[in-house]
Amino acid sequence: LEVLRRTTGQDERQLINFPGTARFALQMSMPTAGKTDDCVNFSDAVTMGDISVAAWTARLYKDPLAQHVALTTGEVRSHYAVVWFDPAVKPAEPEPEIMDVRFANDWIVTRSGWQEKDSVVALRSGGPSNHEHADRNSVIFKAYGERLFHDPFHAAYSYTQPHWLLRQTEAHTAVLIGGKGHQYHDGHEGTNASWAEAKVVEYRPGKGHLVVTSDATSAYRLVNKDVNLVVRTVVFVKPDILLLIDRVRLAGNPLAVQLRFQVYDDDGKGVATAEGLRFQIVRPGATLHGLSLGGGKLVVRTGKLDVPVEYDVHPYAEVESASGLDHRIVTVCTAQQTGREHGTLTIQTTDKRWKVGGTHNGRAIEVTIDDSTDIPKVSI
Repeated sequence: LEVLRRTTGQDERQLINFPGTARFALQMSMPTAGKTDDCVNFSDAVTMGDISVAAWTARLYKDPLAQHVALTTGEVRSHYAVVWFDPAVKPAEPEPEIMDVRFANDWIVTRSGWQEKDSVVALRSGGPSNHEHADRNSVIFKAYGERLFHDPFHAAYSYTQPHWLLRQTEAHTAVLIGGKGHQYHDGHEGTNASWAEAKVVEYRPGKGHLVVTSDATSAYRLVNKDVNLVVRTVVFVKPDILLLIDRVRLAGNPLAVQLRFQVYDDDGKGVATAEGLRFQIVRPGATLHGLSLGGGKLVVRTGKLDVPVEYDVHPYAEVESASGLDHRIVTVCTAQQTGREHGTLTIQTTDKRWKVGGTHNGRAIEVTIDDSTDIPKVSI
């Protein structure tokens, strides 16, 4: 745009909403210990990238928040970041109302703050897109500078390579039905869009928490016509308590349902363990404790994706609900900084009502869940 303006006089600098783009970049960012360019990496996204556009936007629009992005988010990867930087524009801290966002494409990102040890939770609802993965209703969770529920990087661009698997539902923190994910093309179309749709049916930000429900039934029904319902509700009690409520209903043949929880291990420092109905994810700076309870019998185990080690190691924890037609699973997770103890949260159930209570990091919580309807009713 600058070259066009300077060489032809044609000014197209209002072509798109550049201040909005800076805010989008900020909302998709994830604080990381010793690293500034991590992001909510839905689909083929990897990092925040170069901050030149943010610096240019701050200069052109005198935009304090774009200047904040230029100074704190992403990396300086070209000289243009320095060329466009205008020190006369004073940065401003992000306004609290953008900590919770439902984008127009039904992506959800919520956070406890913007500092290194703050938490970020992201839910991938919405429709298909170019360079997408089979990741409807998948969740990313980062706390204390560590990815605790991970979305793998660097999936193959060709279906002939073994790490094409990283594009599939089983490589995400998502739901499998009978070991299978939702619809996705076989790779002969490259990285084009699938037909898989999900839709946010409830979005309820509150003071210190957020409740969101996404319906991915149609995406799974494209694989199995007996699928009647696939709904995931995410409850984020800030800063470090996360609940997942999964409903799956089938007609015809009963099947088992699996919940995958992916572990970041690209550096060889991620570990998943399981015992009874509990699982644990360990990273150098933080740990996650998870407890699952279901309407039927559950088994909790660990595993690794079947990908050659040259494409990194990809461990996961998995909760399986025994074969049936109606699956109701509540998973309660706490994140904690390494060296500190987790609190104790319990799940109690009577018929189709659940109560989650206890204390973590000095905060007492009580969450009640009524899943007698397709969209659970959550009270905090």
